[in-house]
Amino acid sequence: MTTDEAPDLDGLGDLDDLHGVDDGHEPDDAETEEERERIGLKRERVTMELYTSITLLAGLYFAHDGWEEEKVFGLVWGTTLGLAAAHWFAFSMANKLVDPTRDRRLVLRELKAQLAGAAIVGAWASVAIAIASEDHARVAAQIAVVSLIGYVVVRLGRSYGQPWRRCIWSAVVAVLAAGLIAGFKEGMLE
Repeated sequence: MTTDEAPDLDGLGDLDDLHGVDDGHEPDDAETEEERERIGLKRERVTMELYTSITLLAGLYFAHDGWEEEKVFGLVWGTTLGLAAAHWFAFSMANKLVDPTRDRRLVLRELKAQLAGAAIVGAWASVAIAIASEDHARVAAQIAVVSLIGYVVVRLGRSYGQPWRRCIWSAVVAVLAAGLIAGFKEGMLE
């Protein structure tokens, strides 16, 4: 390390390396714009995955242990589609009010990424419900949603070169935070 290089105190390395930008040549404007858009779309999808997961967890707290599979499916997809519709409306309206000149194709790509994030959560929980016995549909959906949160955090960390230990620790923190937020929402309504 030369004297003008900063030491890597946090273990993250060079942030440009994390985003795959520093590959030995200076990116041109088109490359950096494309990379920013790709990262932005990923952020939109992941945000919606996490947001839908936390909201669905809160809803699943209210489901009774004896709910039959159909009721739990209804809760999962009612929550998922309801959030997606509300988000679509709010996102579209905000874009029209705040930045009406914005590139409509990019706005639609962002919206598709967000809706895909919500659909992933609903599908993931549905598979767990379908596999579980009738009496365990709610618990299966909760476990699926919690595992999805952990998976999303680990997947992203690993895609940016983070060590497994850091990814798993981050996933544990994310799952605990999601549980606390969902529990807080439940406590507010009791």
